[in-house]
Amino acid sequence: MRPSLCVVALSFAFFTVTHGPAVLGHHALHADVLAPSPATQDTSAVDGARIVDASWIKDAITKHERIQLRHVVIRGRLELQDLTIEDQFDLGDCVVKDYADFSHTTFKRDAFFSDATFLGGVSFQNAAFEHKATFQRTRFVGDPISFEEAHFFDLFSAEEAQFGSKGGGTAIFTHARFDGTADFAMSVFNGGVHFIRTQFFSQGYFPGVRFLGNADFGRAHFFDWTTFGAGEPPNFNSTFSGEAIFIETQFDSIAWFNGVDFKGDAEFLGARFGNEAYFLGVTFGGVASFDRTQILGSALFSPQEGALTSTFAKPAHFERAARFPGARLSSEARFVGVNFDGKADFSGAHFEGEAHFEESVFHGPVSFHSTAFNAVYFSRTASEQTPQFAKDVDLLGCTYDRIQVDWHSLLQYPNGHSRVQPFDHQPYIHLSEVLRRAGSEKECRCGV
Repeated sequence: MRPSLCVVALSFAFFTVTHGPAVLGHHALHADVLAPSPATQDTSAVDGARIVDASWIKDAITKHERIQLRHVVIRGRLELQDLTIEDQFDLGDCVVKDYADFSHTTFKRDAFFSDATFLGGVSFQNAAFEHKATFQRTRFVGDPISFEEAHFFDLFSAEEAQFGSKGGGTAIFTHARFDGTADFAMSVFNGGVHFIRTQFFSQGYFPGVRFLGNADFGRAHFFDWTTFGAGEPPNFNSTFSGEAIFIETQFDSIAWFNGVDFKGDAEFLGARFGNEAYFLGVTFGGVASFDRTQILGSALFSPQEGALTSTFAKPAHFERAARFPGARLSSEARFVGVNFDGKADFSGAHFEGEAHFEESVFHGPVSFHSTAFNAVYFSRTASEQTPQFAKDVDLLGCTYDRIQVDWHSLLQYPNGHSRVQPFDHQPYIHLSEVLRRAGSEKECRCGV
């Protein structure tokens, strides 16, 4: 009688196969029935792990047998493309020495790759994971690392995974689709990573991720809330060492970037935030570009008034140029206490809610050319130690209905020379009119 459940145990490795309907009982098979001989050892195997031929795994899958391997070295090209894997698939803690091809493969049950190491590259292009896909602490060492157009129907967990080696290796998630939570917490991308046009229908979870190369999320779509920085503890804040590209990316829900360290350029050109966008405690070490960005909820580069204090609830810091030309901020925009070390460009931006710049410091030139404010609040008085404006200010065409400002600091240098460049009477006239309507008769002269 053919056994209904067969188990093969090989030291650190075990392989489970199932034939037909399950019945009670199981039988041990000799190792040479489905696996290499126990005597077949490779001195290069880690910690005495056994060698398994990749062809053996493919043969077992074609026989609809359940794969559950642990702590083995898989040798040879693992060619599992265009297959349907009906049962659970488990390569936990395995070392795959050669190229592994899972392209166009459908996993009908949970797929488990935690603690595995792929040395020769791997492709999950167009793969479908109908249940959980677990890659916790998985190491992707060789090229390629492709999840292009993969579809994850359930939870995708890659906590503490490492993508690429120290020499590089780009991970490709272009056009991938995550229906469940996409959890990349504390993972490391040693090379670049592409999430171009990737769709996140549930939570996108990236706290503590280290992007050591360029990270491209261009035209990705986050339908649920997403976080790249939890603020605290500090190690839960992501680091972008290369370019961070979010060009035309859509965030439909709340987006958290609290405490993130952008060491390279941060590009949010044409991005759309459908809810609140949090950038508390963010360091922008490169050029920060928010050209034509839309933020429908509050744009928080500093804490909201009355918010609970914490170690991360501090203003953002722009170490180089800050670019917001043509941006549209539909709700409150808070830049209170923010330091702008380079040029700050808000030309053509629309602030439909209140814009708060109290205690912010502009160390470089500032452009509010054709900027439209509803109500804008600058510091009331200039600090003797750190004046709010240090260089030229372009106010040509800038309009507002209400303004709070120390107009001496805004319009003039300490020596009395005009700070407004290019010079035009319009900024002076408009400020005088607004102050006069507000009843500030003593302040309405403004050097006109």
